Amino acid sequence: MKKFDVIVLGVGSMGSAACYYLSQAGANVLGLEQFSITHDQGSHAGQSRIIRKAYFEHPDYVPLLHRAYENWQELEAITGHQVFFKTGLFYAGPRHHELIDGTIRSAQIHAIELDRLDTSKRNQNFPQFQLSENAITLLEPNAGFVTPERAILLFVEQAIRHGATIKSHQQVTGWKNLGTHVEVTTAEETYRCDKLVVTAGPWASKILPSVEKHLNVTRQVVAWFKPMQWEMFEFGRFPCWLVAEEGIPGAFYGFPILPAANFGPPVGLKVAYHYPGLRVDPDHVNRTDTRQEVNVLTN
Repeated sequence: MKKFDVIVLGVGSMGSAACYYLSQAGANVLGLEQFSITHDQGSHAGQSRIIRKAYFEHPDYVPLLHRAYENWQELEAITGHQVFFKTGLFYAGPRHHELIDGTIRSAQIHAIELDRLDTSKRNQNFPQFQLSENAITLLEPNAGFVTPERAILLFVEQAIRHGATIKSHQQVTGWKNLGTHVEVTTAEETYRCDKLVVTAGPWASKILPSVEKHLNVTRQVVAWFKPMQWEMFEFGRFPCWLVAEEGIPGAFYGFPILPAANFGPPVGLKVAYHYPGLRVDPDHVNRTDTRQEVNVLTN
């Protein structure tokens, strides 16, 4: 039975980073992933993820974002590959909406650069948006997006270079805390470790049933569209964006069209809805979008 200092269950966004930083610190690490590295079954798929510092959700997130930016820069320096792309982030919403007030509050507390755009400047710089005259618009110039699949592969590569063992297609069937060590069982083998790190995303409650009541796994729909004026939405001409509307909970968000030669598929203008979707079991997700879900994103 093989023994490790740490076993990491789930080698996605969080797990791949955990494997890297633990192995970099000298730990003997095993990373176990039930799918391939990377895959489209969890929450990291989809080409891009917005990264921003002026978190409207709560100012306490901001120090974590400062460190995240530093860590992305470190990964880029070590690997020679870019994972963070600065596009700026355009915010829009009704006056006193939580998106607007929360973003301004976080920026003020943590001295984050945030520009207020008047109607003239908004229309001049971002004619792609059709908003009411009363909408409040902001720009966080140092925000942008990261490439999750590329980041995971780079973290895994660096973890392996530091001695970590990474195994894909290894579904964990159980684990036991035996006092002196932890025993982890997969369909193929049993392993031992001193410490267990669970980064299983939506499958976390299946590994740690005690946390199930605290987790709400939802189905989030992301779509790529073909705009009529393609060039106006291309990378380099169009920012990432986050827009709230009166009377609609949550907010809509999206990205510029990314060139397939550099970023791979899908191709088009990526749009999504920042609000919890239908609650699901991660092992039994309906992955076919409905007309109603598409209408939410297009209307």
